[in-house]
This record gives sequence, C-alpha cells and structure tokens, in this order.
Amino acid sequence: MLVGIHGRNDFWQGQFLEPDYQTIRQARIELVKLMEYTKLDVIRRLRAEQPAIQFIVRLYEQGQKPPPPAEFVQKHANAIESFRPYLDLFEVLNEPNHLQEGWGPTLDQARAFSNWFLETIALLKARHPWAKFGFPALSPTMLPNDPHLDFDWLEASRPAIEAAHWLGVHCYWFDEHGVLHPAFGLRFTQYHDRFPKKIIHITEFNGGPQEDPYKRAQNYVKYYREVSKYPYVGSASAFIMSSPDAQFHPLQWWQPDSGQVRPMVWEVGQIPRPLAPQPDDRPAYAVDYVKHDTPTRMLSGSSATVAMTIRNTSRRVWPEAGTNMVRLGYHWHRPNGEELAPNLWQQNRSRLPYDVVPGSGALLHITLEAPRLPGTFLLKWDLVEEFITWFAWAGVPTLDVVVNVERDSIISPPPPAGPLKATASHNNAQLGYDNLQQALDNNPYTRWSSVQPQQPGMWFQLDLGRTQTISRCS
Repeated sequence: MLVGIHGRNDFWQGQFLEPDYQTIRQARIELVKLMEYTKLDVIRRLRAEQPAIQFIVRLYEQGQKPPPPAEFVQKHANAIESFRPYLDLFEVLNEPNHLQEGWGPTLDQARAFSNWFLETIALLKARHPWAKFGFPALSPTMLPNDPHLDFDWLEASRPAIEAAHWLGVHCYWFDEHGVLHPAFGLRFTQYHDRFPKKIIHITEFNGGPQEDPYKRAQNYVKYYREVSKYPYVGSASAFIMSSPDAQFHPLQWWQPDSGQVRPMVWEVGQIPRPLAPQPDDRPAYAVDYVKHDTPTRMLSGSSATVAMTIRNTSRRVWPEAGTNMVRLGYHWHRPNGEELAPNLWQQNRSRLPYDVVPGSGALLHITLEAPRLPGTFLLKWDLVEEFITWFAWAGVPTLDVVVNVERDSIISPPPPAGPLKATASHNNAQLGYDNLQQALDNNPYTRWSSVQPQQPGMWFQLDLGRTQTISRCS
C-alpha cells in the first residue's frame, strides 16, 4: 500500500507552496492525490525530487452536475492526455451522493448517476485506453440521521462500479475510537465485501478538525499501518496537505501562518517502507508511446529528428546507462512485413535522459534515417534492453507508422550502363537493398554495404573492362 496525501486544493493557482514540497519529502509520501487543475510543473518537480512517487488525479467539475457524457469526455480530454506521461489513475468526480457535488443522496439520483457513469466510462476507455478510471468515493453515512446512504448508493450503482477500473472510498472518524472501527476508519472493508474484485484507493481520510495535532499524528500512523494489512487497498491519502480555504487549516500538515510542518509529518516519515508491498502484476516489459512527431513523408536517404515521449508502464526501472541500458530504436518494413536489412551506419538509438521508474515518462530525440529506396514502408518504433531483448520480442506492441519515401528529384540520374562491373566477397547482390549497383548509381543517398561487420579477407572489386589510369576513388 502506498502512503498517500491529498495535495493542495488551490483552484486559482494550481500550484504547491514550498511547505507542501517539504511535507512530501519529510513525510516520505509515496502517492499524491491531485485535483485536475494542478499545474504540470508541480508533478515534474515532485518526480525530479522523488522519481518513484505516484499520483491520482480527480476529474473536477467545481461542485456542479457534470454535462452529458460525450460533452464531459470532450471537456476533460486535453487535461487527461496532458497527465499521460506521469500517471494513469483518474477518479471520475467526487462524492456524487452529496448535494454540493451536483447529484444528491436519493436512490433515483444514484441510478441516474450510474447510467451517466456507465456511458461516460465507456467513452473514456475508448478515447484513453491507457488510463485507469475509478468510480468516485461517496460521502459516507456517519450519523444515524445522515442522508447520504452510501451503501444504498453502492448497490444502486453496481453496474457502474463493475465497469470501473477501481473503486474510490472516503473514510473519516470523530475520535480515536473510530480510527479502526469498521463503520468509520475501516469503512472500506464493507465496500470490499460488496465488490471483492475491485482494487480500492482511499482517496480521503481524516479524523476531523477537532483532533489535537499530536493525537492526529499518532492516529495517522496507526491508520496507515492498519490499512496496509489489506492487500486490496492500493493507497490511502490523508485529507488535506494544505488549502487556501480557512475551514481546512486545522487539517493541514503544516502551520498556515508560519509554514512549519506539524507532528504528523515527522511521525509518518518514520513509518518503515514499503508498507506491506503488494505483488506487482504489471509486466516486465511494457511501454506507452505517449506522443511523437514521426514524419509520414520523407525523401529517400534523408534523415529527420523525431521527438518521442514515452512512459514506463512495466514494473521494472529502465536504466539510462550500463550494459543493459534501455534505448529507443526502430526498424523499417516493407508492406508485406519483410524487414529491411539494417545498415551498419543506420543503427540510430536514443538513450534515456535518466533512469525511468515505473509510471514515469521521458522525452527523447532520435535521428530517423529513411530507406535509400523509394516506396511505402512501415516504420516500427521499439525499445531495446541492450544485450537482452527488443521489447517486441517480449510481446510488447510496437508503435507503427506508415511512411511514404519519395525519390529526391534533385539527384542526377545514374550514368548509362558502361563497362564497370562490381563484385564483392559479401553481399554480392545485384538487386534489392544495399545491392552492388548502389555503389555506382551516382546517388549520394544510396550505398552498398557488406551488411555485416568488416573482417579480414573481405573485398569489393571493380572491373573497368580494360586497363585504365584512375586519379581518385571515393
């Protein structure tokens, strides 16, 4: 289980303050629950300081009823894609059984939300197949006359929850007796009883503003330790790290007037990590090609610089250096699937800028060299773990781009056939890729190669047809 925290909820700025970063470092936070309006530079800084840190983003509707599914998906699409290099967990809204969140507590509203969610998540999955969307946490029933009836809502929303990738839960308590009570702090266990196949993320927990800061710190440590015993809980995030809203100041992890961290920062930071690590079911080899600018038209023999953003969706770290470093490369194929023989001078591979941990991304630049023959080709982008395997060999789909390669019109035509005759000890081919005629065709974008490393005994021979004096060979 990941030790989490609900990040700063500053709608107007979307930024963290320095005490926020200090809190995350000193408390050794492993996951931050973010609001959709959080700026990307917050994530970039957190990843730079703690490469393994994870995130959940809540899709935000400002406490109002969301628009129809297609409009909702379109509205949030750009934001979802902007987070793609850094995370894949998204919570779709918040406490829909609460009047202030746009729906309400009745069962009719539960069924209406369930129908809305079912249609919405189908569209989200189709548009963003790489992401994992969670059914939002409900406002829990805390008192006998509490109208929110989260358990009734769960049953009325069963089809929607089954369609979600994971289930969000909010757990609160009034005093220390509620920390480990199944109706309060451990309320998630009753959600699990109803949906035993769903991973649960506790996207908010706290003991209320009345708790003494030192008692709060002890209760938080007790809570994180207890929740980690349940293997179906992926993370638990305390509410709230900080807020510009004064009503949340008693819950903050640092003093709003001085910026000094509160006791729970030090106490949580002392918890041994990892807490009851779960088996990681992610594959050993997996990648998400987030975005790229591969050209779809090139001149024969030309080159282009391609920018590629990738994300590590495996369970292993990709090393930037070393014998088994991970690098980006490519292969050219004919439309019939035949792979073009790689040239010794065309083995362009791009190194990672740093070690890329699971869930993290990186921007790479690589030189792409077009085939020296015109035609329509299939370009297959792939990663390679040097001296181990190409990812495609491990069953990972390549990123395929159809590229039309055109002959450069400024190249002068080859000279008319004359007495020259070329032969070679290796790759003595007259037709096909890297054939002998490409050594004689007056085209600077083509050449012949032996198609294997040079070694003693190799030769390339030109028969001029008669005895001649030559002044240069190039």
